[in-house]
Amino acid sequence: MSSVDTLVILDTVQYTKRDWRNRNRINAHGVPKWLTIPISTSSKYHQKIYEATIESSLWATSHFSILKSAYKEFPYWNTISDDLFDLYIESEKTDSLVKVDMLFTNWIMKNLNINIDVDYASNCSSSSTDPNLRLLEICMEKNAHTYVSAPSAKEYLNENLFQSNKLIVEWFDYSRLGSEYEVEFSIIDLICRVGWSRTTEIVLRS
Repeated sequence: MSSVDTLVILDTVQYTKRDWRNRNRINAHGVPKWLTIPISTSSKYHQKIYEATIESSLWATSHFSILKSAYKEFPYWNTISDDLFDLYIESEKTDSLVKVDMLFTNWIMKNLNINIDVDYASNCSSSSTDPNLRLLEICMEKNAHTYVSAPSAKEYLNENLFQSNKLIVEWFDYSRLGSEYEVEFSIIDLICRVGWSRTTEIVLRS
């Protein structure tokens, strides 16, 4: 996020199960463990991310307890535990997956001193169902000159389409984060190990 001026949450694409949108992974006593927010999917096969609703608020208490058990002995757990507890309490007040995701995202951005504009694709005028055209239209609406994406998008992104519209495509290089950041785990893992200050240094250098 620190490498861009504007972050657009792509909430208009189809919600998919077993993805990163409603779950993340932590290091639970040396064993990778998923923390998953339960989403209502019955008869909602084509729902968009912004339409995804949480089935129950009981997940919040469970997630915090699991995090506490996994990280309470880590050197910087106590510096974030109160904030996390409050975030989970706040999460119980909504059934919107996007709102919950952004509660935690905004908290992380604030503490890492990442000051960028954040918007949602659902606020943009793009109506294209083609993945490449949709992204292109959003970029053009935002007057972007560069589109930064995760390497996984290389499977479908048409770089020639962007270049023909005078847009540069940049691929985020996770290796720039260094060995301290274990990218298969939530950033909570890094914060608990090295603290906010060191985490900020690692993230901003990327």
